Parts: sequence; structure tokens; C-alpha cells
Amino acid sequence: TTRGTICVKARTMFDLIFIDSSHLYPHTLREIQQASYMTNAILLDDTTVEDVKKSLDEFLSENKDWLKIDLAHGVTLLERHAYIR
Repeated sequence: TTRGTICVKARTMFDLIFIDSSHLYPHTLREIQQASYMTNAILLDDTTVEDVKKSLDEFLSENKDWLKIDLAHGVTLLERHAYIR
């Protein structure tokens, strides 16, 4: 891969991926993007932290088939739904 490009070849799909990242914008965004290739459900912690929120908002703006569900303060579930566009 080249810098800034994500290339994930996952043969296994996971039911859910939990992300409790470094809380830094570029790292968290890459983790969300990578997880999106491996699952239809991503659970994130600390989504009220500014860089995590920024990463989440950017991912959702570029991926309209993902639905955001705020479960609790700072805990967010992302689900992929093919019917959302």
C-alpha cells in the first residue's frame, strides 16, 4: 500500500468490531475505515472526544450506507444498511 491508502483483504467477516482507539484523528479514521471492510457493525468508545468525533463524522459523510446509533454518552454503534443512501 502507499501512504494514506488503505488496502484490507479480509476473508473473515466479524459480527462486530469494537474500536477504542488512540483518540487521534488520522489513526481513528483509519481504524474505522479498515473495520468497515470486515464487518457490518462497529462499536466505538469515547465518541465525544473531539478527534474521535471528527473521524466518525468524516467516515459517515463519505459512507452513506452506515447508520449512526448513539447508545450512551460516548458510546456509538455504526451499522451498515444497504437501503440507506
